[in-house]
Amino acid sequence: MSLKKQAMENPTKIKRQLRRFTSEQRATYLKQWRESGQSQRFFSEEQGLSYTSFNNWIRRAKERQEEKPSGFVALKVKPMNNNFGSSKFAEVRTAKGAVICLYHEVPAEYLQSIARA
Repeated sequence: MSLKKQAMENPTKIKRQLRRFTSEQRATYLKQWRESGQSQRFFSEEQGLSYTSFNNWIRRAKERQEEKPSGFVALKVKPMNNNFGSSKFAEVRTAKGAVICLYHEVPAEYLQSIARA
């Protein structure tokens, strides 16, 4: 039987008070835990949190992080030659339709900076 059902049937038997946390509160606890360097169990007990609930918060936060798109898309690579005798190293097409032609290798940071512009 769940703790919530037990609380409804016999409130005097329940030792732990049922609490609800906002997403902001959960995020604050998760940030504090990461910065503390403590184990999940020690931190949750120290804060008076249910270890199982705290563990679920961590799992859900990881799942949400994995669902976020990275901002990059798959590329199709094919050799390209232009009519001027020099070959392009790469051509990047942005989501807004801009075309960026590169004639030699460039650092990833450079691509990120022009993609933001």
